[in-house]
Amino acid sequence: MSNYTFCIQDLIHNDKLLTMNKENKTLEFKSEDIRHQAIGYFVLNCLLSDEDYKNYIQLSSFDSLFDYVRTLGYEGEKQEKCVFIPNRMEETLTRKIGIDILRHATVEDSWMKSIVCDTLNIPEEILYWDYDARCRYIECAKKGTQTIHRSRAMIVGCAGAGKTTLLKRLQKRSLDELQQVQSTVGLEVHEDIFEILEDKYFLTAVTEETEKEEKQLLSVMDFGGQCAYYACHQVYLSRRAFYLLVIDMSKSFGEKVDPALCEQEGTMFSDWTYGEYILFWLKSVHTYCESNAPVVIIGTHFEKVKGQNSDTFYNEILDHLQFNKHLKGHLERKRCFVLGFHTDGTPFYDTLSDLEKCIIEIAREEKWKENIPTDWALCEVVFRELRKHGSKMITVKELSNRCFGENEAKSAQIKDVLKFYHDIGVILYFNEAALSDTVILDIQWFIDSFKNIITDPNHVRDFAENRRDWMDFYTSGHILDTLLTNIWRLKNFELDFWNRYKHKEHLLQYMERLGLIAVGTVAHYIPCTNKRTFGSAEENYFHSLEYKTPVLVFRFEFLPYFIYFRLIVSCLTRTNREWRVLQDNGLCLYKNIACFAYKQHAVALAVNPSSIQLQVFQPTNTPVTKNIVLEVRNIITDLLNDLLENFHKKIDMYTVGFQCSKQEVFHEHDDCFVKEEELLKKGTMLCPKHELNNSHILSESVLLFYWNVDVLAESIDPDSLVQKGSYGKHSEPEMKTCSFQCFEKLTKIGREALQRYFDKVFPPAELFMLLQKEKSNLSRQFNTDQCDLLYPVDKSIPTSSAFDVTLMYKLLRNYGPNLPTPTKGWGKTPEPGKKTPTDDVERIRVYRNEAEHKTPSTSVMEKEECRVKWRDLCQAILRLSEGSLEQDIMELMY
Repeated sequence: MSNYTFCIQDLIHNDKLLTMNKENKTLEFKSEDIRHQAIGYFVLNCLLSDEDYKNYIQLSSFDSLFDYVRTLGYEGEKQEKCVFIPNRMEETLTRKIGIDILRHATVEDSWMKSIVCDTLNIPEEILYWDYDARCRYIECAKKGTQTIHRSRAMIVGCAGAGKTTLLKRLQKRSLDELQQVQSTVGLEVHEDIFEILEDKYFLTAVTEETEKEEKQLLSVMDFGGQCAYYACHQVYLSRRAFYLLVIDMSKSFGEKVDPALCEQEGTMFSDWTYGEYILFWLKSVHTYCESNAPVVIIGTHFEKVKGQNSDTFYNEILDHLQFNKHLKGHLERKRCFVLGFHTDGTPFYDTLSDLEKCIIEIAREEKWKENIPTDWALCEVVFRELRKHGSKMITVKELSNRCFGENEAKSAQIKDVLKFYHDIGVILYFNEAALSDTVILDIQWFIDSFKNIITDPNHVRDFAENRRDWMDFYTSGHILDTLLTNIWRLKNFELDFWNRYKHKEHLLQYMERLGLIAVGTVAHYIPCTNKRTFGSAEENYFHSLEYKTPVLVFRFEFLPYFIYFRLIVSCLTRTNREWRVLQDNGLCLYKNIACFAYKQHAVALAVNPSSIQLQVFQPTNTPVTKNIVLEVRNIITDLLNDLLENFHKKIDMYTVGFQCSKQEVFHEHDDCFVKEEELLKKGTMLCPKHELNNSHILSESVLLFYWNVDVLAESIDPDSLVQKGSYGKHSEPEMKTCSFQCFEKLTKIGREALQRYFDKVFPPAELFMLLQKEKSNLSRQFNTDQCDLLYPVDKSIPTSSAFDVTLMYKLLRNYGPNLPTPTKGWGKTPEPGKKTPTDDVERIRVYRNEAEHKTPSTSVMEKEECRVKWRDLCQAILRLSEGSLEQDIMELMY
């Protein structure tokens, strides 16, 4: 017998660490605990250098790598047994596991996502899919992949800067064509119009007849500069692009843009300067795209300026940005070019050829190269052919038949295919409710549908019918459905004759899903076209209301206008009709504020250059209800987070806080914003924004009470109990007795809170059925008095109003359906800060027992003890009762 065999048998029979699996003849650890201990010993004693880690990864089984190996950025579950590898080993791990890395837990690490994409050329979008979808991608990719190399340039800038002329020059168009260029209206999509040749440093035009497979292709999107279309632009700004920011060099950054040029009069962009538009576009790229997305600066009208070149122009831009490190990260000096153009065709020196080389260098970067399943690549060929033959929209079923025929196994992946091509901007598709059966193949057609609706008067001079309805729409954003239909008809917008009404319905559903329009029956609402101002009369009315909350502020690092527009659409369409727009000689929807009614409260939602603001009012001259305000906050926060998740990248750039002084939602006070986290658990504090001039005190209970479930109102704060209660009328010993008596009364309110929670867990009908089903068990577990309450002698239906704390507690603990265990377990006093409902149930029980089992020596309470317990019990009561017992607590104070 060899030493190896002897050692193995010793580990099996004597040490009892290993066992032999007789079916597959493999050695296994006797238990998971032993396995973990062995791995732990191995890690501590054997993985001492990079070479050790590398060998461990290379020699370990896939099972071991999946079970144990994690990257340093991985946020796992508590008590999870992991081997954390150094950052420099991430690529080694990725290459070892290959495409199956998509099933590995560590891809949840955001840094690891980029490693996987760069190493395996997997599209980044796939890594954000859920686990099952990633597994389906692996299955498809293992059957064969195809490398695609696609890049996209987005031309952006102020109207009249020369964006469309630039594109025509890159296409080598004739002088006659250049002289006839007109401003782009909306957005023009030019799919795969240039080929990037390996040995050429100029752009090669692609014709419709050109074979496109296995070529490096460049698409271009030309964004119109008129501000009415900016809401549509935000949908298409993507990480999968680089940006050509076109700037008119003949205009100073401080000069106001001609209102006729960008058509911004009456909009959020009124009186904007050329410099503000530059910041707008750079901030938009930074917000909606990658933090290092390349931006190429192109100065136009070079022939109109003197003493300028690309270096001096770049310096001007840096000065204007005030060296903002985030925005500057998108720029490079070598990516700044100046272009001139003589309309008579005479020669003029500019840097167009250098610009072409720059574009080609960016387009050749490896990040544009990806491997996708061959079946998926073939689907794109089908999309292209359908568009070529005029298909704009198609059902998923028909498209699946076109792509996969009768092959059911392949047809099963069609929704993954559609999701991928939607994510990368080739088609539009949402696997949701009414949209899940339809695909928009032609994005340009979809853009034109919206563009034609919001076309400004300068582009509809021949439009005469329903002029009054048009002007109503142009000022308020409300458009009659009949007017919308007429616009599409008179603009010759192409709808399939046989499917006209179905096409119209689906188009509007897609626009609503993208937050561009709120669809109604008789009329629709388009927020980005609303030019109505919130007048002084409306403002004075809200000022006059006595009962209102402080202003809750969502502060952004960028201009939040288009997030706001989408948020308003969500409030109108995704709140189960619980939110109704207030009316006052028309709907209370304005260009920068919207007023809603929700559960007998008025809700004002406003937007400013750097924030979205929220305030709740009570028009009936009665106090604002805290739990309704909390509902409003939760609804808006959920909608806002969902909107930010649904862009091409997750946006987490807002901070929650409050106005420190003036509580008016209608105006932004830029120097008055205080973060919520700075106020929490501070009681009162000197305003951190105004410590010298205009210094004032901030109160946590005043600013945060309505908006934070754990903050007590000033009137029920334990400090107020000391200041406003009857302490001042008593001696020190009497105060201690008074404290306990107040606390004892509070525990009785705690019983009411517990009953309200109990009734939610056990509605009367369900409680009755439970008692009948468990009668034999309950009869053994409960004493005679308790059983009499559960099973009344007169055969009446038992109600919780007759139950005491002990009886409700025992029923919740032993029979509560799917209730989570308190954080320290049942029967234990919960730790401070633990706020689950069952933790609060335990608090009610503990404090009730303390008050119930009093003795002469325990019937007193020090001020500090009262303060701590009062706050803890109050918060538990408010949470369990969802704020409905707040008034009861306040009445107890006096």
